[in-house]
Amino acid sequence: GQLDEALERMERAWAELEGEEPDADIAALAAQLGRLHLLKGELEAGSQRLETALELAESLWLPEVLAEALNSSGMIATFRSRLEQAHALIKRALELALEYELPAAALRAYNNLGDVLHRRDRCEEATVQLEQGIAYARRVGDRGYEQLLLGELSWSLALTGRWPEALSLLNHVPEERLVELNP
Repeated sequence: GQLDEALERMERAWAELEGEEPDADIAALAAQLGRLHLLKGELEAGSQRLETALELAESLWLPEVLAEALNSSGMIATFRSRLEQAHALIKRALELALEYELPAAALRAYNNLGDVLHRRDRCEEATVQLEQGIAYARRVGDRGYEQLLLGELSWSLALTGRWPEALSLLNHVPEERLVELNP
């Protein structure tokens, strides 16, 4: 709820670290800055920070930073209407997150991959991904993401005309989460 303040503090930290030897902390900060700029709609600034994060994550082999930065880069591609690129980036982010057992990164990627597939009118594929994401969320015990993905799955089912299933799923999502799903 304090995106501007968080972004300002993190940018100050970034300025302090400029010129330092690149390490995992700088890579993680760059990835998070890229994500926050994305959330604020500042795609160019987000892209710049994510490029740094990707470069460092690959050279230092930081799978979590790499997965998160690929995911955010995929969302930037989505907002630029480059859906094929977005699909490739987020799919790879999911693969890395699953391979290296990174639950937070994996769940975020499941959610974003479902979104990209919806935008490409590939609702059946989105349904499969979201179902896999729900199963994963249950396996790792992340109730918040489980509810978020249930809401997204209900949307996917509604888009494919499976109304009874969609409405049934919504009964498992608390009302406050429904508001978050549909701002």
